[in-house]
Amino acid sequence: MKILKFLIILIVACSCSKGDVNDSIDPDENDVDLGEKVFSIEYPSHFVNPETTFHVILSDASGNFLDSKTYKDIEDTISLYSKQEFNDNTSFTLTFISSFDNAIYSLYVYSNITKAALGELIVFQPGSFPLSTSLVDIQTKELNDHILNAKGHGYAMTQINNKLSGHYSPKFNQNLGPENIFVKYYDPNDVLNDSYKYILTNSIDGFSELNEFDLKNDQIESKQLSTNRPENLPLLLMYGYENEKLFNQISGHQIYDTYIPTFGFGGNHYYAFPNIFYKTSYSLSFPKYSLFGLGTPPATVNVPDETISSSFLNSNLTFSGHEGFEVGRIRLDNSDLNLNIEFIFDGSSKDIVIPTIPDDLISENIANTINDGKLRLVQAIAEDYHSFDSYYDYLENVFKNSTPFYLSSPTRERLYESYISTQLLPVHEFPHPERFR
Repeated sequence: MKILKFLIILIVACSCSKGDVNDSIDPDENDVDLGEKVFSIEYPSHFVNPETTFHVILSDASGNFLDSKTYKDIEDTISLYSKQEFNDNTSFTLTFISSFDNAIYSLYVYSNITKAALGELIVFQPGSFPLSTSLVDIQTKELNDHILNAKGHGYAMTQINNKLSGHYSPKFNQNLGPENIFVKYYDPNDVLNDSYKYILTNSIDGFSELNEFDLKNDQIESKQLSTNRPENLPLLLMYGYENEKLFNQISGHQIYDTYIPTFGFGGNHYYAFPNIFYKTSYSLSFPKYSLFGLGTPPATVNVPDETISSSFLNSNLTFSGHEGFEVGRIRLDNSDLNLNIEFIFDGSSKDIVIPTIPDDLISENIANTINDGKLRLVQAIAEDYHSFDSYYDYLENVFKNSTPFYLSSPTRERLYESYISTQLLPVHEFPHPERFR
């Protein structure tokens, strides 16, 4: 009897012990040798859309794979490890992979990173993505003489066949405040004669038909712009932000979005916009040059003669930037696979790292396409942030806390070379969804 009791107690004790061991296993604290912790990333909950898979890869300075982690849609701090020796000045590369519905792939590759320059932690801010989408199809028979469209964070509409058609997001994962839609109607050739009209509404569904009397022209301002390039029509994109929170989230309305025609002789141009917003910003683009700033464009813009270049041959990616332009960017793509790769690096770099992508992390076809160099060179950019002196200033003020660049540097110039277009293609301000030229 005593033996039977002993056996029962032993079985129960073993069962409890086995359960306790399983419950306490932590993959980062068990006996597996992970190596040295190199870098950590603090994720908020709901960082990306639930239909998006998000990975981060740690590579060495030559692009060799060291470690990877996948975001699990929860608040978490993940760490990346290496068995190589790392000191404060050891250079490494971080690659962020965003895969939407396993059909659209976006990669952001940050190289020339060191602990000395950045520390050991970056902090991502909560994302602002739509939870639902509604379609818009509004009759606009009387509004077919000028530009009529609407574009902003979470919505895009344009006039097609006498209808304002597109989509908008009535609800986001976080409450940003006013989720309004700004519709503009204007003639860029006649902005001095009160042609600019608009409506700012949070109930676009209430319109079955949009007429000119639905629009207003209150507080419209006209501005003059002169350039040293009379042969070029500058492309002006202006954005209006309704409050500080939306401004800090790069959540604005596009209030001007076309080329500015010449007025009279030389490089003189006029544009108009409604002066109704908390803050505005602009992006002004010329062939091979663009200027971004807060407020409105300066009265005179002198386009520089400098150029930059890049090449992609036999999987070797090179860059030739411009002195004093701290940040370099290059885009490669494979349009057949909906694959885009954005490289961000020190603007003085010559040879750009293309990291090796493991084929067990994403689609094997996508990984092989990248690793085999089956990509197209799209564009190269050199960026000068007027408040920064180095690439490390950019990492510290923008990348480290996923902060909009214009909060630290209100003006940015870009020299660029496009290999598929005459214009600079919009660039995502990672990790924000907004794109600027």
